[in-house]
Amino acid sequence: MPSAFYNTLVQEIMGCGVGIANRTFDSAWYCKVMYLHSTIQALLVESEINQETLMSRALAESRSEFERINNGMVAATESSIKEMIEKVKVEAGDEEKCMICLEEVEVGFEASQMPCSHVFHDDCIKKWLKQTTESSIKEMIEKVKVEAGDEEKCMICLEEVEVGFEASQMPCSHVFHDDCIKKWLKQSHYCPICRFEMPID
Repeated sequence: MPSAFYNTLVQEIMGCGVGIANRTFDSAWYCKVMYLHSTIQALLVESEINQETLMSRALAESRSEFERINNGMVAATESSIKEMIEKVKVEAGDEEKCMICLEEVEVGFEASQMPCSHVFHDDCIKKWLKQTTESSIKEMIEKVKVEAGDEEKCMICLEEVEVGFEASQMPCSHVFHDDCIKKWLKQSHYCPICRFEMPID
C-alpha cells in the first residue's frame, strides 16, 4: 500500500485518540498522560475491493466496538469505591481545587485520593463515581423535536443534532442525542456541560 494511505490511517487513529482524550478531559477524568496503543493487523486477501475501503471499514468497526463498550468507563460499585479511595489529610502546599465542584480542597481537611493520586472532596468523588438510576433517566429526560434554528452539536459525540430529529433534553435544558445521553448517564450522573446533578437513588 502507498505510504500516503498509511499516513492518513495513522492520522485518523491519532484523531480518534485526541477525541477520546478530549472527551475524557471534558468529563473531568483528568490525567497527566494518556497512552494510546493501536495495533494494525493486515490480512492479505485477493479481492476486488480496494485496500483503502477495507482499512476504512476495519477502522469504522474498531471505532464502533470502542463506543459499544462505553469508552471503557463504567460506574463504580459501592465496594470498589470504598476499596480504591484513600483518605488523606491535605497539607500546606498540597492544596488544590476539587475538579468536580471546582472549590478549593482546604489545608487540614480530610480529602479522598484516587489511585491516580488526584484529590477530591470525599462527597464529590463518591457521588461522581455513582451512576444515574434508570428511573430518574426516564422521569427527568424529556424528548424534544429539534426545530430549525435550534440545531447544535451534541457535546458528547460532537455530531450535529439535526433538524426534525428527536433529541433528549436534560432538566438543565441541554440537548443531546438520546443514545448519547443515556450512555453518559449510565457512567456519570452529571450533565456533561453544566454538571447538573441527576438523582442516583
